[in-house]
Amino acid sequence: MLIPAFNAESVIKETLASVLNQTMPPDEIIVLDDGSSDNTVGIVETFAPRVKLVRQANKGHIEARNILFRLAKGDLIACLDHDDLWHPKYLEVQYQMSQRYPNAVIYYTAFENIKENQRWAPKEDALLSSHHALIKPKEFLLKYNKACGFILPSFCVFRGEVLRQLSGNLFPDVYLWYRLALVGPFAESGARLGGYRLVQTSLSSDRLWAYKKRLEAMQQIVELYTKVAPTCMLKVARDFLAASYRLYGKHLMGVGDVTEARRVFKAGLRRSFRMKTLILLVTTFLPTSLQPKWPQRQRVYPFKSTKTS
Repeated sequence: MLIPAFNAESVIKETLASVLNQTMPPDEIIVLDDGSSDNTVGIVETFAPRVKLVRQANKGHIEARNILFRLAKGDLIACLDHDDLWHPKYLEVQYQMSQRYPNAVIYYTAFENIKENQRWAPKEDALLSSHHALIKPKEFLLKYNKACGFILPSFCVFRGEVLRQLSGNLFPDVYLWYRLALVGPFAESGARLGGYRLVQTSLSSDRLWAYKKRLEAMQQIVELYTKVAPTCMLKVARDFLAASYRLYGKHLMGVGDVTEARRVFKAGLRRSFRMKTLILLVTTFLPTSLQPKWPQRQRVYPFKSTKTS
């Protein structure tokens, strides 16, 4: 299993404990320290030899994940962000899923949101009344396009042979999901077996950055899908690309970069005409008093414990 870590001294011990306390422990645990300036390395080293530490200069969490995936050699590969947590039965349930759905390319579970400094206590009933399902690739992409937040890498297990078939970098997340959808179905568990920590200052909370990365990834995906995907899946990808142009453009307006926002909206229209995109472009030329309230750059978490499935 794989953990990218950066300046994680306040959380990495708890995260590693949630891995080591699994009812079905992983065969190998690799932590990649992405150039931390705090005591992350020192804490991880106290877990040797059960935990293998790899170090590199800071390259960002996307590149750290890509490097870790290239290092992974197992039949089943799990990953966990340095501040997220697993239920003690997480890997056991995921292994059972892999046996139940041997043709799936990925296995994922539901999770709970937890506050930045909150102690997470996995619920005893997390395994009760939870559905399991095999989801066809197109159905998964439609679900993802509608609400991306139901799946996170921290709560996924991948078929190693499938990952090794895919060439090049596999992150950001949206790029990985769309690449996997070309290979086979997804297996879903409704069991709430993870704790996802909401950190107000995390990079993923910077929506302008996140939507720029999503747009760049979807541009690559549509190019790939145009060559190899069924027509029905190509349409899904094009729809999400159009939405990605709009989201990035709206957040550019939110930070006052009108020129770049107009360029993005125009690029989206050239790529695929959508009335929603045209309306947004026209809106940028209205007096400020008549424009809508554009979204803020930083995601503001409500900081309540909520269930996601």
